[in-house]
Amino acid sequence: MEETKTRKTVHITFITTYGVKYNEYKGNIQSEVTMDDLFMR
Repeated sequence: MEETKTRKTVHITFITTYGVKYNEYKGNIQSEVTMDDLFMR
């Protein structure tokens, strides 16, 4: 914020058919969308 003078942010969203595997990188992903989310009845 100090450098860019903006309050905008980036949200990392992972769109996947099977979900995100829980490992050391899972903490970097802020939200996840799966096929079940897209095709709910």
